[in-house]
Amino acid sequence: MNLIQRLNAIFLGIILLTTFFVSGLFYYTSRDNREFKKEGLDAGEKNVLEYKKNFSGKISLGTINGVEILKNVSNEDVSIVDVENENNNNEEDDGEERVSLIFIGGELEEKNDNKAMESSLQEIANLNISPVIFTGDLVKFTNKDDVDIERIEKVKSILSLDFKGKFNIAFGKGDIACGEKCINGWSESLFGKKIATEEIGALLFAHSFEYKGAKFILLGPNFFGKEYQKSLDWLEGELKNNKQENLVVVSHNSIPGSKQTFSLIDCNEDCSEVMGYKTVELFEKYNVNLVVFGDEDKFSYYKKGNVSYVSSGNLKNSILDKKEVSFLRTDFNENEMMLFAYNNMQEKIEEFKIR
Repeated sequence: MNLIQRLNAIFLGIILLTTFFVSGLFYYTSRDNREFKKEGLDAGEKNVLEYKKNFSGKISLGTINGVEILKNVSNEDVSIVDVENENNNNEEDDGEERVSLIFIGGELEEKNDNKAMESSLQEIANLNISPVIFTGDLVKFTNKDDVDIERIEKVKSILSLDFKGKFNIAFGKGDIACGEKCINGWSESLFGKKIATEEIGALLFAHSFEYKGAKFILLGPNFFGKEYQKSLDWLEGELKNNKQENLVVVSHNSIPGSKQTFSLIDCNEDCSEVMGYKTVELFEKYNVNLVVFGDEDKFSYYKKGNVSYVSSGNLKNSILDKKEVSFLRTDFNENEMMLFAYNNMQEKIEEFKIR
C-alpha cells in the first residue's frame, strides 16, 4: 500500500468517525428534548387567546347575587353583566328558550322625594327584561276634583325613559278617579299598539296581548262592577280564543271568589257573588296558569284548583323594608312556567313552579 492509499484510508476513517459522532450527538439531544419538554400552548394557541383577550378586553372579578363584575383590562373600567338574566334568556329546556317578564305593584308617586323610587325603577330596568307589567294604582287620585294631570305625565315620563315603551298597566280605580281627564291622560301603549279608551264602562282599559308563547289578559278598573255579565262575556271570549301554551291574567283588583273566604272588592249592591265565582270557574275551565293582582300591599301566593294566584307586592314598601317584595319575574317556555319574587336588593326570596 503506497502513501496515497494510506492517506485516503485515514481521511475516510476521519469522515466516518465524524459522521457517527454528529449522528449520536443529534440523537441524544433530540431524546433529551422530547423527554423534558414542558407542556404548554403552541404559538397558534397563544395567538388565539391573545385575540380573544383583545376582543373582549375584560376579565371577570367574580359574581355577586348572580351579577358578574367585569374589569376592562385596557382602561380599568368596571362593567356589570346580569349573569342570572343572561342564563335565563339563553337557557334551553328541551330545546326551547325561556322568556322572562316582570310584574311591579304599588304606587309609583312620592309627593316629597321621588329619587328612591326612580332609582329602584332604574335598577329593575337595567335587568333588560321586557315587557314590564304594572299592576296599578300607579297614581292615586282621590276624586273627580283631583285633576292634576301632571302627576300622570310625571309617572309616564319615568316609565318611558326607563322601560323604553316596553311596559303595560293593569289600571286601578285610583288611576282614573278624576274621570275622563285621567283616562285621556294615560293613553297607554304597548309595542306601538294603542289601547282603546272610548268605553267608560266595564271594559275600560281591558285588553290582551300575546308575547313569545304566552297570552296576557289585562282586566280594567271597572271590571268587577255592575256590568259583570258584559265583563264575563268578554273574558270568556279572550280565554276561548287563546292559542298559546301559557295563559296569564293580570288585574289591579284581587279576584272575588279566588279564596274560600273573601270580600267583594269594588262591588256595590248590583254586583253579586256570582261574578267572582264565575270568573274563577272560567280560569279553571280554560286552564289559566297564573293570575297576578296588585291591590294588596303584601306579597302573597296561593292556589285554587290548578290556577296560581299571586299578589305583586308593593315597590314603595320594599324600599323601606328589604323583606318586602319589590317585583316578580316569570320565566316560561312551552314546557313550563316559573315565578320568582325579589326584594329591593334584587335578591330572590321566593320561587314557585306554576306548571
